[in-house]
Amino acid sequence: MFIIRAQELEAETTELKKDLGLSEFAVPIIKLKERGKTEGALKCLDEFLVAKAGANMIDLYSDMWDDCGSYFGEQHEDAKVKGKMDWIPLPIEAPKTREELLGSAEFGQRRTLKTRLSL
Repeated sequence: MFIIRAQELEAETTELKKDLGLSEFAVPIIKLKERGKTEGALKCLDEFLVAKAGANMIDLYSDMWDDCGSYFGEQHEDAKVKGKMDWIPLPIEAPKTREELLGSAEFGQRRTLKTRLSL
């Protein structure tokens, strides 16, 4: 869900990017080091996004995070409800006593193999 929403948001902003003009701030790129140019570029970007997408970048990402968080919260609640209805405990065997273990064929085979290896 998150990856899909992030890809959708990136596709939307990439489509808008072709109409964005930041050349006065970043051409040549060294201009971004000048006082106020970076802030001006970010302000221009925010204004552009508000005009085209109806929200600034922070709001777009916040909405995406909120939607994903709500979705995962709903999925978690659904899983808890379903888990309560469908859960059937498996039968648990009582632990075997030492005598039962010593008398089992499996234990005897291990003991024989161990004896052979030590010879």
